Amino acid sequence: MIQFVTFLLFIATGVHPVKLLVDTRYVGAVEVRLDQRVVARLTKPPWEARCDFGPRIRPHVLEAVAYDPAGREMDRIEQWINLPRARAEAGLMVRVVDHHPYVQLTWSEVEDRKPEKIALFLDGEPVPVHDPRSIRLPDSVFGDPHVVRADVVFGPHDIAHAALAFGLGFFDQSQGELTAVPFVPSGDAAVPGPEAMKGWFSSAGEPLTASVVEKGRAEVLIVVAADALGHLPILRRWGVSRGHHALLADLAADTDVRVLLPVPREAGPRDGSQAWLFPFSPLVGAGRITPELLFNVATQAHQARDRQELATAVALAGVEVCASARRRAVVLLLGDRSKRDEGWRAGEIQDFLAELHVPLFVWALSSQQRPEGDWPAQRLMLRSTFRRAAARLRDALESQRVVWLLGHVPPNTVQLSAEARAHGRLAP
Repeated sequence: MIQFVTFLLFIATGVHPVKLLVDTRYVGAVEVRLDQRVVARLTKPPWEARCDFGPRIRPHVLEAVAYDPAGREMDRIEQWINLPRARAEAGLMVRVVDHHPYVQLTWSEVEDRKPEKIALFLDGEPVPVHDPRSIRLPDSVFGDPHVVRADVVFGPHDIAHAALAFGLGFFDQSQGELTAVPFVPSGDAAVPGPEAMKGWFSSAGEPLTASVVEKGRAEVLIVVAADALGHLPILRRWGVSRGHHALLADLAADTDVRVLLPVPREAGPRDGSQAWLFPFSPLVGAGRITPELLFNVATQAHQARDRQELATAVALAGVEVCASARRRAVVLLLGDRSKRDEGWRAGEIQDFLAELHVPLFVWALSSQQRPEGDWPAQRLMLRSTFRRAAARLRDALESQRVVWLLGHVPPNTVQLSAEARAHGRLAP
C-alpha cells in the first residue's frame, strides 16, 4: 500500500527529501518516523517529507506507517540509513530431499551480472558449492541449531550476504532472519555456547535469542589517505613475508583484506542530494597486501587530494565490514596530516564505528604531532612499532566471536545485560 521512492543508499547527513508511493484507495494518512520519532504526517499529495539526519554521521532507521481513513494501521515499511545495505541481495532456503539436507541459494544484482565467486559456510566452516541450487549439507546437522551463510561476489563493490538459522526445533520450519554482532570475552575466558547466553541480548527492550556462536573468517578494510604517499616507501623495509614484501602476513590466514580509495566518484543526484561511491580493491588474503598495492592507492588519492573525503570514507568502511557479518576492523593509514577541515570529525567517526561495533585502528607514517581532536594515531616510524601495531590488529580480530541473533535489527540497537557484561563486551 506504500513504498519508498527515495532510497538513501549512501552515507547521509543533513536534510533530505523522502518521497513515497501511496495507494490512496486504502490509505488516508502516512506517518514518517525517524528513529521512532514522528517527523511528518502526510494526508495528501505530494507524498514527500523532509527528514533531517543531523550534522553528524549516525545510524538511523527511517520508517513509514500507513493508516486508513478510520485511523487503523494498514502497512509499515522501513529502510536503514548509515547502516549495512545490500547493493546485491541473496537468499537461502534449507530443505530435506530424500532424507538429506540441502541448501538452495538464490541472488539478485542490479546489472544482472553472473557471480564471480560463491562461498557457503556452515557454522563458519566452508562448504563446497558445485550447484548453488542444490548444495548438500552433512546429515549431522539434523537436530541441532546451525547457521548457514553465503557470500555471492559480483565484483569488489558488490557482495551479497545471506544468512539463515535452522534446526531450532523443526528442521524445515524454524528458519529466520539473523543479526550478527562481534562479542569479545573478558580476559582469557572462553565464549560460551548460545544456550548459556539466554537473556544476554536485547534490542529496544525486546529480548534477542542467540542462535549460534562462531569464529569464521575476519575482514579488514584499509583506508589509505592521500598524505600517506610520501611515507609509504618506508614500508618496503618492513615486509615480513617470505619471498615478497607482504605487510600483514602476521595476521591469521583466515583474514581477508580490502583497500579503499578515499576519493569519491559522484553517482549522480538522488532527490535533490548528491551521492558518492568509493572505489574498493578486491578482497584478498592478508598475506597479499604489499607496499606496492598501498602505494598505488595512495598515488590515486594524492592525484585527487582536493576531492578526498576521508571521514566519510572511514564511515563507509565501517558500514562495509559490518555488512560482512564477520570478525572485523578498519585501519586508517595516514601520513603528515589529513585535511584540516576533516580533523574535527575524527571523534564523530570513532563514535559512529563504535555504534556499529567496528574497531578502528589509525596508523600514522609520520612523527609529526597532530592537534587535539584530530585522528588519535599510533605512529609507525620503526619496523618494531609496525609489528606491534599489526599484532594489536591481529589480537583484536582473534578475540572476537560472531554471535548470530534471531531477528533482523539494526546492530547499533543491540544491548547487553548485566550478566553478559560480566563475561565480556561487544566490539570494539
